[in-house]
Amino acid sequence: MANLISERLEVDDDFEAVQELYLERGWTDGLPVVPPTAERVEAMLAATPLASQDIIGEIPPNWGSATVEKLAVNAVMA
Repeated sequence: MANLISERLEVDDDFEAVQELYLERGWTDGLPVVPPTAERVEAMLAATPLASQDIIGEIPPNWGSATVEKLAVNAVMA
């Protein structure tokens, strides 16, 4: 099991509520997003030999670190 350190948000277990939150925060273009639960992210991380905090690169425009965990979160949401 990975030691997940990404910020977590507590949201009602309601698909539409999650979609609305993501839209309000600008995290989606309006297309449906799969909520990245800890279980889903851990399942994604289980498919790689890399550590969850390994840095793969930097992401513009703020050049934040792209860790394996953050990439897994985004892969789940896609």
